[in-house]
Amino acid sequence: MTSKNRVLFTLAVAGSLLYMGCGGGATDGNGGEVPKGMMALDLSQYGKNIIIHVPDSTAGPLSVEDMGGGLRITVGKNFQIDLKEGAGDLNTKKDVDIKQNEVYALDTMVVDQPDGIVYCWHMKGAAPADSTKSIYEYRFFAVVKAGDVTYEVEDVAGEIFGRKAVMSMFEAARSIKPKEAKKPEA
Repeated sequence: MTSKNRVLFTLAVAGSLLYMGCGGGATDGNGGEVPKGMMALDLSQYGKNIIIHVPDSTAGPLSVEDMGGGLRITVGKNFQIDLKEGAGDLNTKKDVDIKQNEVYALDTMVVDQPDGIVYCWHMKGAAPADSTKSIYEYRFFAVVKAGDVTYEVEDVAGEIFGRKAVMSMFEAARSIKPKEAKKPEA
């Protein structure tokens, strides 16, 4: 781990401890409830004035990495998302990037909603080298408006995730909301 990544990791952990909860009644700092097994992560220290629910520390170490304007949030091996500001063109994602993909074939749209999709696909012509392993990969893409900013959130390209992991990441993306400004004390 480079010294820059160590600093980012330390800042992420320190910042998240301010908003961490064990779930089951814990709040995210904005008055919203954090689901059990999740914690609220404040991304304002990374230039994004939002809060997102991510798996708590029992899922593995938390890492937030600046990706040149976007953020990569990783918790363990099964939670890896990229978040960036963008137009959120869900139709192009579905009709071009997925359905017209030259390498992968779409198997099914697991979730197809106006704010995001979860889909399953496989590499064209692929057969598992190991019969105990699946050729199917699950992916997601979500468009979240938080205040005046639209964010595109998706799983990290190049990684292979199962359905349960992707559904968890999709729900985390949908939890994004603006961080409320603290009210001045009277």
